[in-house]
Amino acid sequence: MITVAVLLVLLAGPAAAAEECTSCHEDAHLTGSVHEGLDCTSCHEAIAAYPHPDPIPSPSCAACHEDAVREHARSVHAQQKDRPDTPGCVSCHGKGHAILPPSDPASPVAKRNLAATCGACHADPEFLARHHIPFARPVEATLRLRHGFYSVLPDRSARAIQLNRTRR
Repeated sequence: MITVAVLLVLLAGPAAAAEECTSCHEDAHLTGSVHEGLDCTSCHEAIAAYPHPDPIPSPSCAACHEDAVREHARSVHAQQKDRPDTPGCVSCHGKGHAILPPSDPASPVAKRNLAATCGACHADPEFLARHHIPFARPVEATLRLRHGFYSVLPDRSARAIQLNRTRR
């Protein structure tokens, strides 16, 4: 027996509104998120028909945030590919359904929360040893520097060397 909610989702087609998706996916509400107002398929582009495959592939942030994703890909954070603790967008910004703007005091990337957000990894001595981070308090050091959130570059890159020289 098909419930009315499932029937609505089946009839909705690929551009289902959030209300239709949340009839089955209770955790898909975007209220208060920077993504509020988007249709589910704006991010979950792999959904082409209903019922959709389960699990759905993760959305690609690059579809809308190409510059940020490109900058992150050049950073030291992305150089740790294929490691379990390699950070991606959700590592710092939170889950896509609940991402808040950096101007929101509750956002993990709000200036006042950066020490805790970065410290989730960088305050862990085992993490520092595993990644050969050569100083004891990288979070405090990073907060004194003026770099972009994504653009922490490997120390040997030409841009990082230039930035390090100008900060002395």
